[in-house]
Amino acid sequence: MRLSDREITNSLRLLSEPPIGSEGCVAVDPQLKRLVLDYIKETPEVREDLIRPLKEAVEKHRYAVSCEEVAYMMLGRLVADLLR
Repeated sequence: MRLSDREITNSLRLLSEPPIGSEGCVAVDPQLKRLVLDYIKETPEVREDLIRPLKEAVEKHRYAVSCEEVAYMMLGRLVADLLR
């Protein structure tokens, strides 16, 4: 899964805030939580529409990513995983 700059920024911001449900915060509505979880369950694990063009580009040696981009995304993924 690719994380946008906005998702990484939001993840870092959330790490510095008190958890939901703690004093001064409003708990998440159970219906909203159920709606989001149902949506996630319906989302396919692999998005063929996104994978196909990338696979073709790699096979034709037209796909290049800098080391900096890889490192940035790895760190972003690490932060997002810590929030789980």
